[in-house]
Amino acid sequence: MSVDIGGLYLPALDSLDYSVKFCAPLLFQNESSDYPISVGGSCFLFRFRGRFFQIATQHQITNSIRDAKDVRVALPETLETLMLSPSKSFVRNTSTKSDPTTDFRIWEYDVSLDARFSQSFMRLNQEDFLAIPPGGSINELIYYTVAFPSNAQVLELDDAELRSVRMRTNWAKVQVGPHPDALEIIEGRVYMRCADRLSEMGLSPDGFSGAPVFAVYQTADLQCHFGFCGLITHGHEDGRLAVFPAPELLASIRTL
Repeated sequence: MSVDIGGLYLPALDSLDYSVKFCAPLLFQNESSDYPISVGGSCFLFRFRGRFFQIATQHQITNSIRDAKDVRVALPETLETLMLSPSKSFVRNTSTKSDPTTDFRIWEYDVSLDARFSQSFMRLNQEDFLAIPPGGSINELIYYTVAFPSNAQVLELDDAELRSVRMRTNWAKVQVGPHPDALEIIEGRVYMRCADRLSEMGLSPDGFSGAPVFAVYQTADLQCHFGFCGLITHGHEDGRLAVFPAPELLASIRTL
């Protein structure tokens, strides 16, 4: 069985590994530091209607004591440090009032400045923004996230180390699922949980903020599908994850 990810058809299970390339650590450029790059959690890179976006939570900016204009997208696989600056930045409120602990941040990039960066953004169509759970009759369903947890609030890398930023920031692919209990949650969030406590997996909840949640599922007609379900805003060491649903994110993105 194959799934369609941005026009590319892959075996369903291969989609889990393929999606990693569109998940990244949230990078800050340091202008006056011996370390040119700092890392502050996770983010998701995607393309929608011909525009290229990066999304993370606003509290990753405030907790790192940084400015949104310092955020960059990098190509760590190249032999030299290549970074792209955003052309625009937006804050979107997810509650009735502005709150840096719950709001999220979107950056837009002009990849025409260097076409190589376009391959780092996952192409999403409107139907790829899935509810939790996706609609319709479903036979099988797998949720997972790709995050960049770290025991440190910010991990600093020198210029040479940037090329191995994914390894140094310890990305993790973790299967998750809806939380079985009816929990009081932050406004607009859906609670999910990991199969085990994060501490038992050797992972820290610090760094899960900004990580996307994906789903691979099979419908009653035996067709497999892939989609983006939402953005993690808070994590807990017991494995609970607060997720802002993708359809609500889509509603905000369409206003940009």
